[in-house]
Amino acid sequence: MSLFNCDDLYSLSSLKRILSYYDLSPAKGLGQNFLFERAALEKISEATGEMDELVEIGSGIGSLTCLLKEDHRRVIAVEIDDRLEEPFNRIAGSPAVTFLNEDFLALTPADLELRPNGGATLVGNIPYHLTAKMIEKGMQERSYFSGIVFTVQREVAERILAEPGSREVGPITFLVRGYAEVEKVTDVSRDSFYPRPDVDSTTIQIVPRAEKNFAADPGLFFRLVRELFNYRRKTIRKGLIISPELNMDKESTDELLSRSGLDPRKRPENITIEELDELAEEVGRYELGGEGDSGEKGR
Repeated sequence: MSLFNCDDLYSLSSLKRILSYYDLSPAKGLGQNFLFERAALEKISEATGEMDELVEIGSGIGSLTCLLKEDHRRVIAVEIDDRLEEPFNRIAGSPAVTFLNEDFLALTPADLELRPNGGATLVGNIPYHLTAKMIEKGMQERSYFSGIVFTVQREVAERILAEPGSREVGPITFLVRGYAEVEKVTDVSRDSFYPRPDVDSTTIQIVPRAEKNFAADPGLFFRLVRELFNYRRKTIRKGLIISPELNMDKESTDELLSRSGLDPRKRPENITIEELDELAEEVGRYELGGEGDSGEKGR
């Protein structure tokens, strides 16, 4: 019988006692910050809904898992730190919970026995240095998830949630909004974690769409996003011209922008996803040899 139970995970003093008992200290190299504030954890758990299957990234010693297992038939807890397996199983273990000592980034949906359109939910308190990779993987595998609930650094959440015209808009804004709808769940204070990080966090809910929110080829669309934001202080006209990746001359750039209906004086953060989509399709025609109204490429 375990000396500790789920209720012991929701105060800093008892969390420290558990870590001390198992001779554990947070692994800085893994970006470990244990979330212990129950009110925040309950909001995160509520945001996951009541789908049958749920995948939790970075389950730690089970503070969120203890709540999730009450509403989900199957919880797959993925944790890269093998030191946490024993305390996790003793405190949060349940027939509904499977603990996997794995790196989530290295796993495939098949490894997790997930089915396309199976409606699983993905949830996690994401280490700050892995946020972009985790979100990219979530978007790539979106057909397996009906919802994604991530707790991320507040600055990153603000970029994901940003609307056109905001200085926070960046490539990650278009990555998420290109494939999903997103909304804020709750803010989480840095005081809710142990050890206390230097920044606050925000939990967001991402709902993947059956179809992407743009018509252009995804490779071209996101290449254009990346190149324009490499020169985010420049106008889009200037960015298209000076990007060595796009390699466009001034005349072709002006024709392309005219056909797409975009104001060449706009900067990347002012462009809507619809405008970027139109621009990407025009760039695609240009790269294929100037198919369309303008005649030959680079005329």
